[in-house]
Amino acid sequence: MKTKILSVMLIFASCLCLLSCSSDDNEPSINLTLSDVIGLWNVTEMTENGKTNAIPSGQVTIDLDNDNSYQVKFFSNTYIGTYHLSENTIIGTTLDPITERFKFTKFDGTNATIQYSNSVGDKYIFKATKKTYARVSLNYTFAESGNLSRATGAEVYNNFYENYIKTKVLTPKSYSLKFTHKETGATATINGLWENKDMVRLVEGTYTVTGSSTPKPKSNSLAPSDTVFLSFNEDVIVTKDMTNLNLTAIYDSYLLLFDNTNYSSIKFRQYAASAGYTTIEKPLYQTDEVYCLFIRDFNYGSFGAPVIITKRLDNQNTTITLNEFPFEKGKYYYFNDMTNSFDIPPMESGN
Repeated sequence: MKTKILSVMLIFASCLCLLSCSSDDNEPSINLTLSDVIGLWNVTEMTENGKTNAIPSGQVTIDLDNDNSYQVKFFSNTYIGTYHLSENTIIGTTLDPITERFKFTKFDGTNATIQYSNSVGDKYIFKATKKTYARVSLNYTFAESGNLSRATGAEVYNNFYENYIKTKVLTPKSYSLKFTHKETGATATINGLWENKDMVRLVEGTYTVTGSSTPKPKSNSLAPSDTVFLSFNEDVIVTKDMTNLNLTAIYDSYLLLFDNTNYSSIKFRQYAASAGYTTIEKPLYQTDEVYCLFIRDFNYGSFGAPVIITKRLDNQNTTITLNEFPFEKGKYYYFNDMTNSFDIPPMESGN
């Protein structure tokens, strides 16, 4: 009787073994390529010692680049290093150095379950979602159309805009932009030259872009320029297939225009208690029709009232105190020789 029971138990155990082996054989294997894993993995759940917690977006991320460099953000800490792919496991080495292993146990192209371990004994299970990177070239257009209306000088300004601003003859060469990912909160400050058409690496998603593009000042940051000052503040969407990102530039200065057929000299002067008077000889750009001057700042603080000193062909001088006029950024003003003033539309009555 015992022999029969033992035989039945052995047969049952063999069946379990066969079922188990069969189950293991049918378990789908994960074969990963670099293109499968390259991108920003945003961890949404983390399990430690059997306890699972939801993770706010952007708090734990795994950033795998195509040059075999990687960066891990773990709450307030950031680790960088290099990695290689071995079957379904990313093996990374940080600068410390610490060896990290990211074993993909489930993967559907966008979502994954990752078993994490490192050489100092940490072990976690991550659930993460991948966002793909785009490499884009930055450019910009203007928010304004160039057809601003003023009492006089509209035709002169339109010609000036078409020939010197729209064609980017009198626009800055460099930029400094901050990209803030609206989902993760991650930020990146990018500095460069527009003409270089640098390819910028951005993870897909919606960004708030802020920053500026300014000319090199002639004497200090408050001085005028023959080049327009620009600023940026907008939300943009970056997709994985995007190659160009066109930003909207906002004028961060106002423009003064003078008829160049009537003047032999134009100077800009301002006063600082620490440095005395600063005078810039002929700070303006001269076209066939006008002298132009871009000024960014309204509040000169401790600086004295800035003035423009013009000398006509008949040697008569005119001093223009800029603080006496309600100039607005993004607007142009044409100097009227008849009235020795800038044409500014009258104020409208309030409600």
